[in-house]
Amino acid sequence: MGIKTEILVQIPKERKHITGEHIKGIVKFQLDKETVFKSISLSFVQKSYCSWVENAHIYEKRFLSPVRHRPKIGNIYRFDGQENKVIEKIDFLNKEANENVKLSLGSYAYPFEIFIPENLPPSIKTNIGFIKYYFVLKFEKPGLFNWNKTFRTQLSIYPRVDTSVVGEPVTFKFDKTLIQQQISVTGELEKGFFNSSQERRITFAVTNNSDVTFTLKTELVSNTKYTDTDPGISDLKFEETKTVEEVVDYCTVKTPIVPDNSVANMFNILPPVTPEHLTVRHSKIISKEYKVRVTLMLPIPYANESIDIPVFIGEEVSDEEYYEEIC
Repeated sequence: MGIKTEILVQIPKERKHITGEHIKGIVKFQLDKETVFKSISLSFVQKSYCSWVENAHIYEKRFLSPVRHRPKIGNIYRFDGQENKVIEKIDFLNKEANENVKLSLGSYAYPFEIFIPENLPPSIKTNIGFIKYYFVLKFEKPGLFNWNKTFRTQLSIYPRVDTSVVGEPVTFKFDKTLIQQQISVTGELEKGFFNSSQERRITFAVTNNSDVTFTLKTELVSNTKYTDTDPGISDLKFEETKTVEEVVDYCTVKTPIVPDNSVANMFNILPPVTPEHLTVRHSKIISKEYKVRVTLMLPIPYANESIDIPVFIGEEVSDEEYYEEIC
């Protein structure tokens, strides 16, 4: 069976495929001879996986009794998480369930449109795991021993920002007591979400009723949580997770020094984030949350003081529907 095929996807206005939107495209293929098909289908598929290892001695110290719920490989334990699903499937042949269809030699084109659910986790890839999406085109012929053809193309999915929830300014306040002296910081983050095209301004009103000087450091911090889904572990108390906290280095900024016994109004500018930074939710095995961390950087011997402000990283969507040519 000779088939030449293309899965062509339209480029949306934002140039990204975002949850809550539709994906439009067209499947084209050519047959070099008359062929009977049982089905021709296009599936929108999610494949997710994570894997990590832990030193056996460290892992076994968590339990009072010997570890029997997991196999040990040498001196390590391995943990794996997996989540695969078909989001939507389209059958292109207009036929009854058990009917076969004969297609003549020639060229064929089938347009398609698939909705991306809002509760779909976005694409992500780290050194521990990934969430990927594919269009899988399958040509299936009748009979048990016929050679079926499968083609696939990968695409990236981005999370939608709910601006009604995180589109407003976020205010915060914290205090620091130094013996009998007081430092107060009141601040406002311009918006509760980040994206790849807009910077964010964070302002501070500082009252320094102390004899020390300090700066305010602003960081963007991610927490990624991985969960194993070993089918042999039915008891949730043995379910394992791994959490990785990382600071987005290029988003770290500091204010000028705040003088002692002073009042100051100042701000930091956080740059747009690069496309690999996204909030990940709605996955069984990978989640990723972000926060803006504001730290009062005090001189020795005083301890620093910090506050975390949860933020969402994703894409805003215009109400205007617009698609570029298929590519």
